[in-house]
Parts: sequence; structure tokens; C-alpha cells
Amino acid sequence: MTLEKPDLQQLCNLKTAPHRTTISRRFKTLPDPLALVLDQLTLKAQEQELIDVSITSTDSTLMKANGNLWHQKNMIANEIPACGNIDTDAHWGKSGCKGWTFGYALFSLVACGPQGIVWPLESVLYPANAKDTPVFKKDLLRHLPSQTQLLLADTGFDDQHLANACDKRKITLVTPILKVGKSSSKKRLARAALFATPDVREAFVLRKTSVEPFQREQPDRCCLVSKKGQIKDVFGLERLPMKGLLNVRVLCILAVVTYCLLVLLNVGLGRSARAIKETMYLLA
Repeated sequence: MTLEKPDLQQLCNLKTAPHRTTISRRFKTLPDPLALVLDQLTLKAQEQELIDVSITSTDSTLMKANGNLWHQKNMIANEIPACGNIDTDAHWGKSGCKGWTFGYALFSLVACGPQGIVWPLESVLYPANAKDTPVFKKDLLRHLPSQTQLLLADTGFDDQHLANACDKRKITLVTPILKVGKSSSKKRLARAALFATPDVREAFVLRKTSVEPFQREQPDRCCLVSKKGQIKDVFGLERLPMKGLLNVRVLCILAVVTYCLLVLLNVGLGRSARAIKETMYLLA
């Protein structure tokens, strides 16, 4: 079925435009092809020596759902409020900088490079109540490059099973160890001792210049407000423009792939690799 849509037809140079339902159906099939595109872009970045994957970082960030809030008591009772306009795939999650948020969580694994490039190796989306460690073991662990030696993460990833899984791949998981006592295992004590060494603490600072500014809000000391993470700021993902887990998942992977394309474009043009938003404005 086709539909007359002059703007879309002109933009795509088509005689007729696909019907909205056709576009929506095909839109939901994009995650797998886009994941392959991201892998190819990552190989290109490595070939050009734009990124160093020996040290990678991981983090998650919360994004507000489109529509009204679905309060916890109504969710438990499976009652849709009379106001309607609820994204029923979304959930409540809590972060240290944003507090409680009804929406989704984007989990990313990133590497960085000598030109200040921050590169997402993989990103996955879940409802906001998803936990860091299970998501990483299920979806991100297998995307760690074979050359990776250190994986930097915050306390949400302080999990001995995850550390053991990394050890099997000869990768050292580096996280702050908040609770260490006499009853702690030898492996946990060893991880705490490792984190306290100057070299590892120095490497851990890379999180603050890579995955954190890419993903989540950063305090601005000048104006005492939080600056949005780059991926949300550039593509307007602080509050999502659509509903449904599948739709939001495609939107986020599209944003990640576009981000990588813009990084490569900036490098090719001799511009700052971090000038993503400025390049977006130039192309608009």
C-alpha cells in the first residue's frame, strides 16, 4: 500500500511513498542490520588507528519515556491511568545523578583514541529497571575486543561473576570496591588492592573522558547545572520522541551509528572528532 506524501516523496526521490504501517513494520527490523554496520564502522576506525581498544569503558544512562508517567502502584495493578498516553514498555529506574526516571536505559561499551575520539563499540537498550551486570554479561561481554586488557566500570558492575567472566578472556575488570571486610574472598581482596594501585587509578580516569560524557549528564562547574550526555544532546534523546521498546531500540542504534559516521566524517574533513553537534547543524 502506498500513500501520497509530497515531502517524503521529494526527500527520497520517490514517485510514491510507503504507507505509514509499512514504514513502521520495516523500521522495527533495523537493529540487526544496523549492528552489522556498527561493526564495520568499528573495523574502519581501528584500521585508521582512530581508537585504542586495549582499554574499554562501560556505563548506562536513563532516558525519559514519551508520554505520561505510569506510577508504580498502577503498574503493579496493571492499570492504565485515565489520562492515557502511556508507554507500557517503559519502567522506573534510578540513577545517582537523575534520581527516579520512568523510561529506558541505554547501556554502552566504548573505546577512545589519541584524537580525543570516543567510540561506541556496542549499545543496547532495555527498560529503565534493567540492572548493569546482567545486561553486560548477556549483551556486551561478547563485544569486548580480543585486544582489550582493562574494562573500566562503576560500582554498578562490581560483581565477582562478571570479574571471573572477564578473567577467562584475560581482561581485568576495574571497578571501585566499596565493601571489603575480613570475610571477603581472596579474589575480591585482590581486586580491591589492584584498584588502589596508582597505574590502575590513573587508567580509571579515562572513564570521565570517554563513556561518562558520551552517555550521561556531567556537572557544569560554571553554571551549576548538568550538561547532557553527548549521545542524548546531539540526537534529542533526553526525552524520547516515540513509544515502545522496539521503536526506541531502533532509534538509539540509529543515533549510535550516525554518531560514528559523523566522527569519521569529521576526521576525513580535518575537523575536531568531537564536533558532532556542529557537523549535524552544517548538514541540516
